[in-house]
Amino acid sequence: MNYTPGPWKVSISDDARIEDRITTEDGAPVFVGRFVNYDNAQLIAAAPDLLAALEMIREAASGHVPLVNSWVLSVARAAIAKATGEA
Repeated sequence: MNYTPGPWKVSISDDARIEDRITTEDGAPVFVGRFVNYDNAQLIAAAPDLLAALEMIREAASGHVPLVNSWVLSVARAAIAKATGEA
């Protein structure tokens, strides 16, 4: 799988002449255009965090680390918060 590593962030412009963006932390564009729905943009921007959280849960379920691990849960909670716009 080849994708732009996260974290990503959403930038919405109030100026109709400036397009909305999802960028990496250093400003590299991941998406440039117009969002119809800000909640969808938040979910898209959370994709790398959600993937990382799911990979950790998969490893935990495979027996590599204890399933109930506060660090894994905190990463999952942070990814969910970012995806839902609560971060």
